[in-house]
Amino acid sequence: MPTTITSATHGDSLSGSPEKRVDVAPDGTMWALIIQSSKARFFSSSNGGSTWSLSTISDLSLGSGQDTAVPSFFIDADGYAHVSFCRWQANPQVVIYARCTPRTGGGWSWTQQVISPASGRTEVDSDVIAFRNGTGWSVFVTYGLNASGAKVAKLTVSSTGTITVDATLHGPSLGAGGGYQFGGSLEFDHIGDGKTPSATPHLYFVTAQQASAGAVRAHKAPSSGGIWTSQPPIALAALDAQPPARVD
Repeated sequence: MPTTITSATHGDSLSGSPEKRVDVAPDGTMWALIIQSSKARFFSSSNGGSTWSLSTISDLSLGSGQDTAVPSFFIDADGYAHVSFCRWQANPQVVIYARCTPRTGGGWSWTQQVISPASGRTEVDSDVIAFRNGTGWSVFVTYGLNASGAKVAKLTVSSTGTITVDATLHGPSLGAGGGYQFGGSLEFDHIGDGKTPSATPHLYFVTAQQASAGAVRAHKAPSSGGIWTSQPPIALAALDAQPPARVD
């Protein structure tokens, strides 16, 4: 039976295509991200979704007027939350990654990192995944630029929480340029829980071209020694595509 998370709605509260908006922390707490008044708000449930409560100290500012930022949300195996979004209603447009630190007694505090200013119009969709890599974490964020296609950025988070942008991988390196502006969700090889990386956490990504008989392509970046190397894409279908929804 459905339950109400919040009645404080907005027209873009759950807008977006590949974005993840609900995840489960290692302690079993369910978290849901809802957009409201230029911020991401987080509701939690400790009884399997029967009831929900707002964690007001966990609000993440998206920037003034950013109601259509359509963020994506992921909780890693260590309980840290990660959010990606495009600051779309701004000039210049920028792609943002945010990482939380759990607060004592509950809730999260956030650190934001600009991935790159957009050299042109961005798509509003993005996605984020993160997992342990040595003593820190590897983070991948997808986003799209209208002029040069879908992209994947790689970031590193150190054991002390320092965020570094390692690379903004341009479309051609993933075979995702040339009008393949739509990037679907990311996935990686894990041990079955969706969060703990396997010994070789290969990366998977889907792109689409919004055109008559445009191709939908699957991309794989095999992992070896903490390095991901992209392979040529595989065409999945030819159709008048909207943004691909999920890869799982």
